[in-house]
Amino acid sequence: EIIVSLHQDCIPENNKWLANLIKPLESKEIVATSSAVCLPKSVWAKFGFWHKVLPIQELGTTHPELDEKGCSYKKNVLEKIGLFNIKNFHSSGEDRDLYKKLQKYGKVVRCKCKVIHLHKSYREGFTNQIKKEAQYAEGHGTNLRLNFDSDDAFYWKILIKYVFLFVLLFIPPISGIVFLIIFIVSNLNFLKVLKNTKFDYRLLFLPFVNFFIYFIRVIFIIKGFVSGRQAL
Repeated sequence: EIIVSLHQDCIPENNKWLANLIKPLESKEIVATSSAVCLPKSVWAKFGFWHKVLPIQELGTTHPELDEKGCSYKKNVLEKIGLFNIKNFHSSGEDRDLYKKLQKYGKVVRCKCKVIHLHKSYREGFTNQIKKEAQYAEGHGTNLRLNFDSDDAFYWKILIKYVFLFVLLFIPPISGIVFLIIFIVSNLNFLKVLKNTKFDYRLLFLPFVNFFIYFIRVIFIIKGFVSGRQAL
């Protein structure tokens, strides 16, 4: 038996989507599959300013490892791992938790199929965007606590970018250089914003907002790690 997840604001790209999504599960080695996710520019263009520029990495097509937007799972394996972990994850991070648990039973593969993300506007507004960034970060911290895997680059990226660099800020001889590195790292998507966004005076403040969000992420990564729970 197979379970399929499809978010309410996602639609299959074509009528072959489901067949392509579940086909790999015929293999005994594969326990789950995921779709590519496309946020069309025509949809993105209707968002409010902050909803456009802060999660700019979502624009276009991405292929998550397993994010529930368009995924399939072998039911017996999903039941073995206790389904989705709602005890430790309230609003973010449960997909990564699920991914790591599923890997203990077999492979999780990306399929050659796609869902279109219509993205409801529940994240409109600056404060809602900041809250969402905090939720993501808290989920990352919780996963660091519960599912750290030294062979998984995902965790090392978080540790280096948000823990190691942050700690280096407190070493006086190099704090100035680290401060600059953090400013640059927190604005790696700025060129993509400029490429896709018409001029708006708020763009002048965006690099500093991204810098501020970096520290929000640090705080909530630590919070999630210490508490072992994503609660925001």
